[in-house]
Amino acid sequence: MPHDLEPDVLRLELIELGDAFRAYQQRTEPSLSFWPSSTSARPARPLCGPT
Repeated sequence: MPHDLEPDVLRLELIELGDAFRAYQQRTEPSLSFWPSSTSARPARPLCGPT
């Protein structure tokens, strides 16, 4: 076991992460801000075959 392990801090961080995830799940519309805009999107490459 690591000597600098702080279970209480880890527990609080996991609780905050869980709360944030549950809040995200309650949204009616997904957040698509991480997707590239249509003007900068590259065409999709096939998953197999020649590249």
